Amino acid sequence: KTTLIDILIGLILQKKGSLEIDGQEINRKNVKSYQNKFGYIPQNFYLFDNSIRQNITISDYKESDSSSNEDRFIFEILEKLKLKKIVSEDGLGTQVGENAIRLSGGQRQRLGIARVLFHNKDILIFDEATNALDKDTEKEIFNFIYSLKGAKTIIISTHNTDMLKNCDQIFEIKNKNLKRIK
Repeated sequence: KTTLIDILIGLILQKKGSLEIDGQEINRKNVKSYQNKFGYIPQNFYLFDNSIRQNITISDYKESDSSSNEDRFIFEILEKLKLKKIVSEDGLGTQVGENAIRLSGGQRQRLGIARVLFHNKDILIFDEATNALDKDTEKEIFNFIYSLKGAKTIIISTHNTDMLKNCDQIFEIKNKNLKRIK
């Protein structure tokens, strides 16, 4: 499944055959612009030893750069992902620590999701991106993710079939074969 995702997001370019999206072949000339459409949330997401804001925006933030609209947007995302409690009195400047040591595994995963949502990509790929969450929180997060259907293309790679109930199409990879089951 990881190889399929790597092909989908253009990390692996085919040696035989072709990858076409909406009738356009993806090749070395256009792969970068194609990749810019994707927000990829893997199981293990890298977080910086820095602030919540910098981990979400991936920018070298200076206090003079503060934008109240940007802050509001970040807080909206944190609220939807049930992450507001990680924000201390330092606000979005709250430090997460080296390897996000101050966060639980589920909080780390949701902060990774927040990063991708902040950057507003057209296609979101979740690769076991919520497996560190308890079932109730995972369900709440996916209810929010599913609310983006229509505005975003959402691809979910998971072993938890309960999370796929709201999907329009479901495929299974078994014995190196891809089979549509819904």
